[in-house]
Amino acid sequence: MRIVCSGNNKKVFETLFHLIGKSDDVFGFFKDGLLLLKSIVYDSKLPDLIILEYETYRNFTDFIYNVLKAKKLIIPVILIGIPELKSEALACHWLAENEYLYDVHNLHPMIPLFRKIADALDLSELKSLHTEDYVCDLFHSFENHDEAIQSPIEHFRQNKSFSPVIFNLLDYMYKNRSREVSLSEIGDLLNINTADEKRRKNIVYSYIARLRKNMNEKSVRGLKVLRTRTGYYKLFLR
Repeated sequence: MRIVCSGNNKKVFETLFHLIGKSDDVFGFFKDGLLLLKSIVYDSKLPDLIILEYETYRNFTDFIYNVLKAKKLIIPVILIGIPELKSEALACHWLAENEYLYDVHNLHPMIPLFRKIADALDLSELKSLHTEDYVCDLFHSFENHDEAIQSPIEHFRQNKSFSPVIFNLLDYMYKNRSREVSLSEIGDLLNINTADEKRRKNIVYSYIARLRKNMNEKSVRGLKVLRTRTGYYKLFLR
């Protein structure tokens, strides 16, 4: 079986594959969803299963299904890390979702694998990778390891490309990394006062763009700011 995955934390998928994979199974990982789709469309070796991270792909799965259906491909796609679903409900959810979206009723042979994946996600070995302990590995490039654990973004406070406003935005996104942050919230943080709501949003968008540009230019390792849905952003630890 060939399993391809995509999300922000490659280590999670590697560990999951180690827990569920057999000796002759093949694992593939893509940081970018478009690269994943490109590999599926143009690679002669099609995957048997696609596993995606919920936080990254929850607003992108319809597009993925549409591409696959346009190519007349029926490849089960499952999202891991769905907060509102308990592990015992995941296998049924994945089966129902795929059979509904592909309009088929023949994916029940996937149930044993779905259950195996759901059980693996419940193991402490995998859950630990989502905890703050994993931050240590993400910021291994810092000289002072203890300081990095306490506040990894302090490294960028003195960076001249990060203005005080941009750094404050980065600092706020990091402190609130466990949830989505709205445009309105960022506007309040940056004290953007204007009666024109559209102009206020555009100013916020420009600050977010500057933050992401600075992070890309400085190759900020372990951090990524992504739009999760319209009007909301979140900082991810990679």
